[in-house]
Amino acid sequence: MRRWLAGVFLVFFVLAGCGQGLKKENEQLKGQVATLEKENGQLKDQLAALKAENEALQKQVEEVRQEMESLSEKLKQAGAKSKAGVRGR
Repeated sequence: MRRWLAGVFLVFFVLAGCGQGLKKENEQLKGQVATLEKENGQLKDQLAALKAENEALQKQVEEVRQEMESLSEKLKQAGAKSKAGVRGR
């Protein structure tokens, strides 16, 4: 009976010690979760800003492309007029 009672107390003390360790680890993990959630929010904000910047840059590229095509067409027309003027002389 004494052995059994001693065994019960031994198991109780071991489990009680583990409980404190688990509580401490749990608190540390909660802190890590809070930090990761904060970083996740910041990354989402950065992503949204980068997407907006990307869209603005794509719009600028398209505008420049259209301007380049327009200038290229004007250059072709000017070249054609110049050749026609030289032939007419």
